[in-house]
Parts: sequence; structure tokens; C-alpha cells
Amino acid sequence: MTDEPERAFALAWKNRRVFATRENWPEGALDSCEAIEREFPNVHPVWHKGGWPGAWSERGFYATVRGLPGSGRTIYAPTAEELHGKIAALPAAQRGA
Repeated sequence: MTDEPERAFALAWKNRRVFATRENWPEGALDSCEAIEREFPNVHPVWHKGGWPGAWSERGFYATVRGLPGSGRTIYAPTAEELHGKIAALPAAQRGA
């Protein structure tokens, strides 16, 4: 039987695919998010169209680190490549490695 975190990660992966289709993500955004998550399994990246007040106001890529105290931290970058660079630059403990 799969443990709870693995099930939650699998559900998040599937939900992102559904959300990407429903929200009409740009070509390649879903593939980029999945590639980032394969490299950094404790990071959950998504693309967002922006327009929300506060942290999600800009169009681009966002990521959160799972399972760490205070993991509600959101990392933003306008492109997947820049998001990857920001995640890679974090100390291993901050990106859940």
C-alpha cells in the first residue's frame, strides 16, 4: 500500500494535469512543471495566468516546497527556466532535498 505522502504527491501530479487543461496553460508549461518536479520531487511547480491580488498577481511559474515547516513559501519566476534556476539555487534543506 502506498503511504499517505506518496498518494498525495500522485494526486497533486494528476490534479495539475487536469488544472492545466481546464485553465488552458500555454504550450509546454505543463511539461516544464513536470520536468522541474522530477528533478526536485519536494517542489510543486505550476503555471498561473496571474491577476490575483497578492502573491499570485503575475503571469508565470510558481512553486511551493512540500513537507517543510513554513513550506507555504511561494517561489515565482516569469519563465520555467528562471523558476528552475531559483529552485536550484536554494540550499538543499530549503528545497526539501
